[in-house]
Amino acid sequence: IDADATGTAEVGKAEMGLTRVTCICDPTIVMEKRASSKTKCLKNHAFDEMKGQCEWKLAKNICGEITNNQGQTMLLEIPNWPLNKRYDVHLYNAGLGAFNKKVSSVLVRQHCFATLYKNTELYNGMTLATSGYGIHRVPE
Repeated sequence: IDADATGTAEVGKAEMGLTRVTCICDPTIVMEKRASSKTKCLKNHAFDEMKGQCEWKLAKNICGEITNNQGQTMLLEIPNWPLNKRYDVHLYNAGLGAFNKKVSSVLVRQHCFATLYKNTELYNGMTLATSGYGIHRVPE
């Protein structure tokens, strides 16, 4: 695994709700089946004829994108271990003292896996098991 492309990003606060997103990327991971040029790629991906698969077009330190329940999106940065990048500043409403914005889906880029972890204080279901390339809905 590429040490520069491995790390942990945080969503939320430790004492409230969704606490973090862990992203791990390995450029040697490929899709199981060779895709055709007619394959529809996800956002920020483009089909690579040589590799026969959809490839990420943005910076390699980005593992995907989160979308919250209000339709706002944010790229997930993969910092070098053991640093953490926090995303709660955009999700936590200090005036309400609560998370009125919650992650509703995660787009995971090619060659990466992401896992959402939750704090036990958050209502059941707001978590995402480790998932690879694709758009994954977070159960509400």
